Amino acid sequence: MFSSRACYLALATMAASWPSFAQQDSLCPLPDEFASTIELTGLSGELEANARAILTSQLQLVGANLNRVRFEFAISDGAELIEQSLEPFGYYSPAITSDWFCDETLRLSYQVEVGIPIIINNRNVQILGPGVDNPQLQEWLAEFPLQNGERLVQPDYSRAKRRALSLTSSLGYFDARYQQARIAIDREQATADIDLELVTGVRYELGDVSYQQPHMSNALIDRYIKLNPGDQYDINDIAQLQSDLYASGFFSVVDIQAEPNRETHTVPVSISMQRAKQNAFNFGVGYSTDTGPRGSFNWTRRWLNPQGHSAEFDSRWAEDEQSASLTYRIPGTDPARENQYYRVGYVADDERENYGNTVHPAKLIIDIERFFAQVGWVRQRGNWTFDYYLQGQKESLLVTEDVSDTLNTAMVFPGVELRYLKSDDLFRPSQGFSFSARMRAATELLGSDTDILYFSSNAVYTQQFTPRHQLTLRGWLGTNLVNDETKLPANFRFYQGGDTTVRGYNYRELGPNQNGYLTGGASELGFTAEYEYFMWPDVALAVFTDTGDAFFDRDFDLNQSIGVGFHWYSPVGPIRIDYAAPVDAGETAKLHIIIRANL
Repeated sequence: MFSSRACYLALATMAASWPSFAQQDSLCPLPDEFASTIELTGLSGELEANARAILTSQLQLVGANLNRVRFEFAISDGAELIEQSLEPFGYYSPAITSDWFCDETLRLSYQVEVGIPIIINNRNVQILGPGVDNPQLQEWLAEFPLQNGERLVQPDYSRAKRRALSLTSSLGYFDARYQQARIAIDREQATADIDLELVTGVRYELGDVSYQQPHMSNALIDRYIKLNPGDQYDINDIAQLQSDLYASGFFSVVDIQAEPNRETHTVPVSISMQRAKQNAFNFGVGYSTDTGPRGSFNWTRRWLNPQGHSAEFDSRWAEDEQSASLTYRIPGTDPARENQYYRVGYVADDERENYGNTVHPAKLIIDIERFFAQVGWVRQRGNWTFDYYLQGQKESLLVTEDVSDTLNTAMVFPGVELRYLKSDDLFRPSQGFSFSARMRAATELLGSDTDILYFSSNAVYTQQFTPRHQLTLRGWLGTNLVNDETKLPANFRFYQGGDTTVRGYNYRELGPNQNGYLTGGASELGFTAEYEYFMWPDVALAVFTDTGDAFFDRDFDLNQSIGVGFHWYSPVGPIRIDYAAPVDAGETAKLHIIIRANL
């Protein structure tokens, strides 16, 4: 790129030798914005972007001081600048013609033929030294972007070099250096040879690990810290420790110092922690067509004692549904990923709807009151969460208008919940997969009123194929093995229809109809396919189809709907407005407003 002094000398020469342009100068005003006045033909993508950036920067460099001759500079030397801009991408012999035109303002035009590219003839990329067999460095070597026979793209070469030095530093090879880094270009043969040799040096080990913290038991903090002197250094271990300590809720500041000692080839680790507020309060509001306005309140006592025991009160309410629970947690052996909990809670639900004007005319009456107690153990492993528990509950359930039909049950059952989640963003995922499954086994041997084996599962897959196109698939399946399906408690039954299952139908409209009342089913099956077209990064139009049913004894009818939607992934969470119509003749379309995540 030219220096400012060279530009000014060139401009002075051109001003004296271009009278024809001076004659036009009074007729063609110069534009205020340079980028829009440059026309490049024959270039696209990164080639065009780089050429345009270099030309524009040069015009801006000299424009403020020599306003009337800056286009003369561009016409004279712009071709050379374009040629220089193409060299990093392997084009060393382009053919460039230039011209200028006078419309409302003066503009420049360049026609470019890039010519024959420089092809890599011999590629020698090696890792030398003690880290030669490191799996991550070998992965970098295997993914090195430039291969023999490919076009030379120097930005890719530079990025790969920087990536290797960043990777060696993160793995503890702090003395890594390039013994050789050379690109030899033969313009006549249009070939290039690459010689790149990275010498890793020794891998540093962790030194002494020390910490200062104000209020928790050292025995508890020791269980969080998995770093030991003599372990190989890995920056991901440091980052994970910091994340775990923050997530504990005990500390507002976690500062980790890990500076390499070049003489001993070790990395001492010093951790400083500051006490967090002991109480945390969270309030939430939401809305869905199924439940109407809803709210939540959560109070967490982050620690009750130096051993890290904690308590949490959670309540949720809507027009017809209310719940509250109190949980006591005890950290496990791996406190960042394991805890034991004790929970008591209350659930009430009073739904009364008359769906007499639908294809499936019936009344929905759900009058539930449930008290429950749980003791459980939660364990996280990677993307998986395992929740094992034993629950006891007493429930009254009424699904008709006759109070004498009230079903009173007492149940004691072990259960397990499995959850898997992998996503690039929880609120606006462009790719992700989630899976959950729940299993329960109630038996009279433990004090339950009846024997029940329960299973339910749900899976969601979403993938953005381009910035504007995204597909989401969801399926769910559930069933009970029980002698008398009419004796199922409410939290063992399945309902379909509404915002989160089969849109286009009323909330809990689909399912067994017994004497004109919707009772919920012993099994469920459903599937959703949804396509989103993003008009803007966070605003999409959607088309979808839902299919599903809840049923007894394999007597199911897969009710289907189709619909369109407007989805806004707002800063406070996804807001979805969907309009769906059942395929069944006679059903009217429904509007659904939902605030929830995709996964």
